[in-house]
Amino acid sequence: MSERQHTPRVLVLVENLSVPFDRRVWQECSALVDAGYDVVVICPMGIGRDAEPEVVLDGVRILRYPLRAASAGPAGYVREYGTALWHTARLALRVRREGRIDAVHACNPPDLLLPAVLPLKFLGAKFVFDQHDLVPELFLSRFPDGGRWLLQVALLCERLTFALADAVISTNESYRQVAIDRGRKDPALVQVVRSAPDLERFTPTDADPDLRRGKRHLAAYLGVMGPQDGIDYALRALAHVRHDLGRDDLHTIFMGSGDCFDEVRELCTRLGLDQCVEFTGRVPDEFVQRCLSTADVCLAPDPRTPLNDVSSMNKIVEYMAIGRPIVAFDLVEAQVSAGGAAVYVPADDELAFAKCIDELLGDPHRRQVMGEIGRARVEGELSWAHSQRNLTDFYARIAPVPSSMGEQRGTHGGRGSTVTMGRLGWYATRARMMGPREVGWRIAKVAGGSTRTLTSRVRARGVLSDPTGSAWGRAFRNFRDATDRPVVLDRARAAAIARELPDEASAVVRAADAARDGTFAFFGNPPVRFPGRIDWNLDPRTGCRWPDRPAARINHRTHRGDAKWIWELNRLQHLPWLAQAWLFTGDETYAEAALDQLDSWLDQNPTGRGIAWRGGFEAGLRAISVAIAVQGLRDSSAMTLERYRRIVTMLAESAELCWRDRSRFSSANNHLLGELAGAATVGILFPELAGAQRWERRALAALAREADRQILPDGSGAEQSSVYLMFSAQLLLVPAALLQLRGDRPPAAIRAAVERSAGYLADLVGDGDPLPRYGDEDGGFALRLHPEPVDTLERHLALVGGTTGGPLAASADLPARWLTAPGADRAPRTEVRTGSWYAPQGGVVVLRRPKQRIMMDVGPLGYLSLAAHGHADALAVTIAADGRDLVGDPGTGSYYAEPSWRAAFRRTRMHATVEVDGLDQSVAGGPFMWTRHAATSVRGIDLARGVVEAEHDGYTRLDDPVRHRRYLVAPPEQDWALVLDLLEGTGQHRFRTSWPLHPDLGVEDHGTTQVVERDGSAVLQVVTTSTAAMRPYRARGDDDEGLGWWSPRFESRTPAWLIGAVVESAECPVAIATVLTVSEDRELRVKDLSIARDESGGVEVTWTDGTTRPAVRVDTGTPGAVAYSLPVLA
Repeated sequence: MSERQHTPRVLVLVENLSVPFDRRVWQECSALVDAGYDVVVICPMGIGRDAEPEVVLDGVRILRYPLRAASAGPAGYVREYGTALWHTARLALRVRREGRIDAVHACNPPDLLLPAVLPLKFLGAKFVFDQHDLVPELFLSRFPDGGRWLLQVALLCERLTFALADAVISTNESYRQVAIDRGRKDPALVQVVRSAPDLERFTPTDADPDLRRGKRHLAAYLGVMGPQDGIDYALRALAHVRHDLGRDDLHTIFMGSGDCFDEVRELCTRLGLDQCVEFTGRVPDEFVQRCLSTADVCLAPDPRTPLNDVSSMNKIVEYMAIGRPIVAFDLVEAQVSAGGAAVYVPADDELAFAKCIDELLGDPHRRQVMGEIGRARVEGELSWAHSQRNLTDFYARIAPVPSSMGEQRGTHGGRGSTVTMGRLGWYATRARMMGPREVGWRIAKVAGGSTRTLTSRVRARGVLSDPTGSAWGRAFRNFRDATDRPVVLDRARAAAIARELPDEASAVVRAADAARDGTFAFFGNPPVRFPGRIDWNLDPRTGCRWPDRPAARINHRTHRGDAKWIWELNRLQHLPWLAQAWLFTGDETYAEAALDQLDSWLDQNPTGRGIAWRGGFEAGLRAISVAIAVQGLRDSSAMTLERYRRIVTMLAESAELCWRDRSRFSSANNHLLGELAGAATVGILFPELAGAQRWERRALAALAREADRQILPDGSGAEQSSVYLMFSAQLLLVPAALLQLRGDRPPAAIRAAVERSAGYLADLVGDGDPLPRYGDEDGGFALRLHPEPVDTLERHLALVGGTTGGPLAASADLPARWLTAPGADRAPRTEVRTGSWYAPQGGVVVLRRPKQRIMMDVGPLGYLSLAAHGHADALAVTIAADGRDLVGDPGTGSYYAEPSWRAAFRRTRMHATVEVDGLDQSVAGGPFMWTRHAATSVRGIDLARGVVEAEHDGYTRLDDPVRHRRYLVAPPEQDWALVLDLLEGTGQHRFRTSWPLHPDLGVEDHGTTQVVERDGSAVLQVVTTSTAAMRPYRARGDDDEGLGWWSPRFESRTPAWLIGAVVESAECPVAIATVLTVSEDRELRVKDLSIARDESGGVEVTWTDGTTRPAVRVDTGTPGAVAYSLPVLA
């Protein structure tokens, strides 16, 4: 037997704070554990916290020692550091006696841990120096008169530390440059890992007016109160605010403690501020969250010192995480961190600091914009996810995890109660999106155990319904004979398909050849090949291996890997291709390849362990593919009793997981359909399993209920995504088709929902229009029988018609042939709607003219409180002509692989609507969550005249609220459409209209008119005017602003023109008129476009178009009051 692989061990040394109270160190430890390292921490005990001498938290082993903090000047620090060094060295040698240490990760301050590090370095450990502070500068800040010799000692210790370090981690670029210049380190050995706030802890919550203590405004400070932190500067600035600027409506709360706490309270009294300033000392997280969420302004008064100028202050990013505007002195790293979330005051100018506070308090709109800029930065470029990737990638070079072992868990045992608290912490970020019942259910779910509990339940109850000793043999014979079950993949049907659809059968065989060779391509990514045995937890594109640990302990949201790609691989949706190829060709190597790959998957992914088991949805989709594929392989000589036993045991555990771990409450979207479809499929295809009848009965009943919830009465999808509507319908179709093949009738609610969704989709495309894209699309399949990379509506309609016998049956293709019951009734195809129509529940208006389709989105953001797959595109207008998109939805971009593009493609500015103040209509709480939904109201629809009027309240959340109302006027006999946007409210705002164009279109700029062309021919003219000063803009492939991109497929993007107009700053109300003319003319059609608003609130838009003078007038006070005329010019 080979020696067991060694899990790399990292010893983390900390002196100045306890762990996990030191949030940066705790985040680093958690990231290393998630990356597969065995992590041990040595640190002091805390005061009133972190007091256990030894504890294991979330897989991190922590050894603590007692330590009294320094007092009485430099001598006190010598005493403190001497005690800490003794305990650190003692505990480090104890850890070394227990086994090898691969890396010592020493965090300063102080730079005095070398005596503890050196013995371990001589024994082979790499020394990683994590530089939290510049200790010489810190010494000067705290003890400006502390003695030259002590400063020299600090510099010497720093030089020795740099010299002996194998690698250096810096908190920002300034510190990195110190390591390179002063420490003479190779730049390749110095990595920036920025500190980032815990977004579970720092999340905006409801304001608490009581904290203002009767005042109108609240300012807040959070952090340490030492001599270098500038609390005295802040107090003197507040005295200027009160006494010199005359503002007595401000209360200020200082949260935190430190060496200067008593001193600054005395200064507060001397300045006469006791009635408007309070010091809380250290406070619970709940108070911090509530106070910062109430604050109008947050203070960063750190004065300019050699240390402060180059240090990243935690409080700044914590203020940003709550979405608060900041007043700060003009320091280098303060600007790097805060960007546009802060106003910067000349260094140490207390009066200027006071004036900035006063100005911000008087400008609520500016505060709002700064706060949202800050929150966006900490969720994006400053997020811990970026730092975590930097850290783990750096460690992979210093002390790599052996590739043959993967990212294994540590050796300290389970998480214990900290698992519960960690997951509850994540749910806390979504608390506003849950009701009390959901919160209680999720707590009970976490407390109730893991997938391992479900697995033991299945095995204790018995996998098979027959408990006798010969049961497995009988069950295997019945499986091979397809007794008492429907059959999808069988030899007779394969022969007929190969004969009638030879091209499609050949395409499947080619796809099977690639899968047999270990080659896979998902989404818009290039193909990758696994040489030899497939490593199911490895992403060969990036070299990232997902950890081998219980699935519940893998955080796919923060892991450096792309969860979507690895999930796609582990759905095993290529196995049906191999089974079909065996049936088409009789070549046994396809069956052997399928079963060999399934063997290796079962070896590497025990139930409940690894990323493949992260949630019931993945288990459900995989169960569908495996169940149908192995049934197609049932009479292969490679299908043995032992293989059958392993496979159906996994399927039984999958079905149990799908039911017991099904998505509920705010998560009950298409994931619930996938879980229920998986459980039903296993129950229908494997009646010999003990839980089969229960899974089938329960899952079908739940699917029938969900069918009416997720597919709306008008046939649209509740998730507000045309592609997810197809996906959801197919998840309903799979068990329905299996019932049909068994000779049973599917539940009426399922059949009706699938048919009405097919009718809705068919009506969208009409007579040759493209399928409109709105909301997310990720290239997902319920069951992948054909090898095309994306599904098509034509295939979908064929599948619906074949399996339900519904009225939209198209010509049969390969998937429909496999899933259609022999002799099934096929109703004659019904003609789709080619005129204008309105789907009231989905909120889609379709206006049709000859060879044109104009659509307007007047529906909700998405489904349930999360609206996970919705985009911030309320009132978007899209245009297709001659069967091709002109103005459209730019797509989805990415999910996990590129988080910044995930955010960009959901934003309002990427869609054909209006953005206000650079903000989205709805407020994002994460990549799959919106915390505030823009609500749309329809004021009037006249399909015969081509008129739509609707508005949304997304921007009424601003301090100066704005309501966006949009009129679409597209008379059926004309080739122009007028889009009139009314922005009504108070205050000054910035407005942007956007018209995203298909990537095969070009733009010719004629000032306020843009001529859009395809292949050298004009296809569209766009001209805009406004009641306020405006400028046209256009963008294409702009990485900085995230504008001018189109995602033709998931995980791909290409440059495309985005055109529109910007009103830089105007007092509400503002009206913007855009005329879009579908025309092949190059001569400008729209001339003299003008817009006027009268005293009664009416708005009139007029222009010249050849020999006519169109005029459109709206009465804004009366819903639906839109009139237009087309007088002919003399």
